[in-house]
Amino acid sequence: MDDIVSTLKAGRVLVADGAMGTMLQSAGLPSGMPPEAWLLENPDPVRDVHTAYLDAGADLILTCTFG
Repeated sequence: MDDIVSTLKAGRVLVADGAMGTMLQSAGLPSGMPPEAWLLENPDPVRDVHTAYLDAGADLILTCTFG
């Protein structure tokens, strides 16, 4: 993709990623556990969720701020 400013000026719609929390829960984040603590010990699911969104066609991925 070109730089984001050129892309937006050209009128192209950019698709961002989606929910992080529900995806991490599906990946094993235990209910009631602080996500920040779990993510420090389990960084692979965050990478996997971002990769899944890119594979699905997302142009943008946002930082993991779930928690």
